[in-house]
Amino acid sequence: MGPRVPGGPARRTPRRGDPRAVRPRHRAVGPEGQARRPAPRRPAGRLDRAAARLRLGRLLPPRRGEWTGAVAREIAFNRSQGFTDHKIKVGGLDVAEDARRVAAAVRAIGGEGRLALDANNAYASVHQARAAIEAFERAAGDAPLWWFEEPLSPESVAGHAELARRIRTPVATGEIHQTRWEARSLIEAGAAAVLQTDAGVAGGVTEWLRIAHAADAFGLQMAPHWHHNLHVHLTASVANTLVVEYFALEKGIYNFELLVTPDTRLRYGNGQVHLPDRPGLGIDLAEDVVTKYEIPA
Repeated sequence: MGPRVPGGPARRTPRRGDPRAVRPRHRAVGPEGQARRPAPRRPAGRLDRAAARLRLGRLLPPRRGEWTGAVAREIAFNRSQGFTDHKIKVGGLDVAEDARRVAAAVRAIGGEGRLALDANNAYASVHQARAAIEAFERAAGDAPLWWFEEPLSPESVAGHAELARRIRTPVATGEIHQTRWEARSLIEAGAAAVLQTDAGVAGGVTEWLRIAHAADAFGLQMAPHWHHNLHVHLTASVANTLVVEYFALEKGIYNFELLVTPDTRLRYGNGQVHLPDRPGLGIDLAEDVVTKYEIPA
């Protein structure tokens, strides 16, 4: 953790009350560390200088009340793109503020879609996570929440299982778990109703398919994490797909689409993604963009 604290990038410094704050890196790589999921490395000085050019207001968390407006605008953008189902972050603010955001999101959806909540391992105990999700369920009113994602540390398989038994909203997790052996522990414990296995983390295409078929045998659904260009193919090949997670390029969330030529980006419409008919993953890299983001050795 040392290189990520003193002298680290200014824009990546965690801020209390900011749901965009970076969680400790060890929670993003799981119990096997960085063996299969190396952390990206970028020169800190470059990011520090970029942050120095921003207005102070951009570096500070929004004032109370602005979060609800932000989530309503995000839902409106999603709907303008033809999406009916949505996911928002929780766990970076206090529970009451997050509950207000949940209520705002449900109002913005207007009964024409589903809302999932992603906690990114925010809660320290089953008690905390249960108190949070029950507050969010109350805030959602008559609208059932789609799922509660990664409420606890990925190592807390037993905790996820206990929570899943105690709450109404389905638990989703698995994006950080590696190989079918870790997925097996989640399945056997009853730790999730939805597995979010990421082929880029779990061990590749074959390993993802093994996990998906095992999940199907236990009545679990797959909602793979990120990498929609890859997962659109995998989810089309199994019977227990729930959804493909899509990141709009306009949101700028570590988006692979930026590196792909516009004509081979994943197409979508009316709440569905379209399976490419080109060979392989169906993409071509935009060489000029890839070159732009290369880091000299």
